[in-house]
Amino acid sequence: MRAKPTIDELSRLAPAIVIVVLIAAIIGAWTNGLPLLFNALAIGVGALALVLLLARGMRHMRPKESLGFTRNQSVLAYEFAGKGGMPRGAYFLGLAGLVTIVICNFDTPYAKLAAAGFALFVAWLRANIRYPAD
Repeated sequence: MRAKPTIDELSRLAPAIVIVVLIAAIIGAWTNGLPLLFNALAIGVGALALVLLLARGMRHMRPKESLGFTRNQSVLAYEFAGKGGMPRGAYFLGLAGLVTIVICNFDTPYAKLAAAGFALFVAWLRANIRYPAD
């Protein structure tokens, strides 16, 4: 009975966790932190992303008729029409994650941590996005 409130709390805190993880990855890359520590953190954050993705997934999909569309359209069409369901700050957080991965040189333990943070961002986005189910 306790799993649902825990998953909801994880979904609520995911953007803050992603921000902390991205900052930690940049600081680790600048200071040459212990690779073992950053690999372990990457595994932990990746596990959180997997738990959130599996628990919340695509449960908030709505029919396209409820958004005022009568034909199939792409995700961008819904976004540009102002009926998109992207949570606030999603574009900025995604861009920050991609930039952090690039800054940390792709194949370092710090980039692995940034990629795990980006995976948590994607899982949070999938859990909170509100597009119609076609």
